[in-house]
Amino acid sequence: MCCHLLLCRRDDSAVCQSLLELYRRPNQWRLTVLFDWFTFAAQIINFLILMWLLKRFLYQPVLNAIDAREQHIVDVLSQTEASQRQAAEQQALLLQKNAAFDNDKTAMFAQVKDQAAVQLKLQLDCAQQEVQSKRKQWLKTLREEQQALALSIYQRTRQAVMKLTRQVLTDLSDSDMEIQMVKVLTQRISAMTQEQRIQFTQISADKNHPLIVKCAFILSPEQQSEITQVLLTQLPNHSELTFMQDANLIGGIELLGNGSKISWNITDYLSELDLNIEHLLDHKFRSQE
Repeated sequence: MCCHLLLCRRDDSAVCQSLLELYRRPNQWRLTVLFDWFTFAAQIINFLILMWLLKRFLYQPVLNAIDAREQHIVDVLSQTEASQRQAAEQQALLLQKNAAFDNDKTAMFAQVKDQAAVQLKLQLDCAQQEVQSKRKQWLKTLREEQQALALSIYQRTRQAVMKLTRQVLTDLSDSDMEIQMVKVLTQRISAMTQEQRIQFTQISADKNHPLIVKCAFILSPEQQSEITQVLLTQLPNHSELTFMQDANLIGGIELLGNGSKISWNITDYLSELDLNIEHLLDHKFRSQE
């Protein structure tokens, strides 16, 4: 093994000695080691410069690239996780919205169905009510027309019967009947009630409203005198008595005084008969309504 001391590129034989030889002769020669502080310091500086250069131009860019790559990976992973979380949230929200939409759709369909059923029922009820109302109106109109026709027939029949009856009674009236009418009137005057006597007494005292005797025939002076005498027995203070002929009285005679009346005539019986027929017809039509 060749061991030489190399200092500052000095390979002079006077300086460089073989270490092997020195070890071989320990007792003859004293080992002398030369140490150069300048070389030592230069080597340290060279080492430090080398380390700085390696770090500056080799290790540091590599470390920076590694750190940047790691940071990029971390960012990508973070973005991926955030995207996954956002996608999961959106998916959950979408599922929630779909479920809500399904529920709303079901509820909406049920509501629309119920509303349609209610509207259909209302329309059917309205149509049925309208049909019933029109039917009732039609029946009412028909019944009114039937009643009007029947009433017209009854009234015309009644008028014809009454007219015929009046004509027959008028034709049958004679002098004997005239005498009988005067007799009936005098009897009714004689049978005057206390209330009637008071009324006629008050009326006879009023000169503006004299007592009147109406008859379908012209009364003879004897008949007028008979009636006057009978009236004097009941009303001794009466002032005046007027006699008049009334062709509308069918076989009748009456004593009138300011609304009060004592009479006997066929017209009253016919009027009563006519009134009874009218009441009967009115009751019949009311019972049919």
